[in-house]
Amino acid sequence: DVQVLRQWNGREHPNDHVAWDGALEHYVTGNDKGRFSLRRVTDDAELAVFHFKRGNPLLSRDGRRLAVQSLAGSIRVWDVATRKVIAEFSSPANETFDLSRDGRRVAADQTDNSIRIRDLDTDQEWKLPATKADPNWLRFSPDGRRLAVSSMHPPLFQIWDLRMRTFTNYAHPKGVLQMAWRPDGRSLAAACEDGKIYLWDLRTHRADVVLSGHQSVVHYVDFHPSGRWLASWAWD
Repeated sequence: DVQVLRQWNGREHPNDHVAWDGALEHYVTGNDKGRFSLRRVTDDAELAVFHFKRGNPLLSRDGRRLAVQSLAGSIRVWDVATRKVIAEFSSPANETFDLSRDGRRVAADQTDNSIRIRDLDTDQEWKLPATKADPNWLRFSPDGRRLAVSSMHPPLFQIWDLRMRTFTNYAHPKGVLQMAWRPDGRSLAAACEDGKIYLWDLRTHRADVVLSGHQSVVHYVDFHPSGRWLASWAWD
């Protein structure tokens, strides 16, 4: 049975953006003034405030690092415990980006469709070259060693091996809006514009399961930490 665990009365501002940690114990909400509030789910207490520019926040799954991509074209990353900025660099506005689960790496799409990877611990940076894919979503694998890239045109997704810097194309029936890795890293769910969710076995390179039920484009999917359940969202 589905039960409501907590209800909020509303956001501070209609332009707020929200990000959650992997355990759903903390979340960050940001407003159009660039104020990002870290809050605890159980009592909604404000634990810390981070200031930047208006943008989109991401919390690492372990909750240790916060990244914000500003609409002005830059990314800033904080250590949540110390509240210190550990990195800041330019990045095109309105392009997709992702923070690895351990908060060690940032991936950011570039205007030429290349993908910029930055290691926050070593301050090293490199680019994955542009391919025929037009990235609209990036997602690190659970171990941070691979990167999934979705594309609407052409309809496909790619899996990059970040050590070898090679990729594999997975042709798709329709465009892929978003993706989610299963926690074991062996399979991936792809949210598709045909209203279906495709569960890909990355070892066999096959979509062995296709989930139907939505009546419109599927915009979001994510696995429960156990890998047993999958949540999806569409404009139904």
